[in-house]
Amino acid sequence: MKGTRTIDIQDSRWGLIKLLVVYPDDGSPLGALKGIAGTPWEKLFQKVQGASLSHALHGWADPLVGSLGRSPETFLRVLPAGLGECSLKGNCIGWNPKLCRPSKGGNPCWEAGDEALELAIGALREGRYVIILEGAEFSL
Repeated sequence: MKGTRTIDIQDSRWGLIKLLVVYPDDGSPLGALKGIAGTPWEKLFQKVQGASLSHALHGWADPLVGSLGRSPETFLRVLPAGLGECSLKGNCIGWNPKLCRPSKGGNPCWEAGDEALELAIGALREGRYVIILEGAEFSL
């Protein structure tokens, strides 16, 4: 999706760090996730400084790892009650409140009803941290 990028960083200290990076755009600091602005979802995704990402891309992942927050698995497991219910629940004969959630082991047919949020949840299910970038990155 435009305004996002998947990155895999192999670090000698932290191992493999899988990311979905959401870049801000002119219309919103949330970029591709601007649809979650003002919703409970907005507070759940970590905002990370561009410099931290740049350092990680250049071999020093400590600042990035310190700002990642909960692991993707924990993120999905501790969603507040009522948040993340499948948008198909009203029309699905197999809907089950314990299974029809955006969890790693949940139903693969789960839908958020929002394309960007589905992208983010799909990344979390893959074990990727979803970060919203703040500030500029630098590169050499």
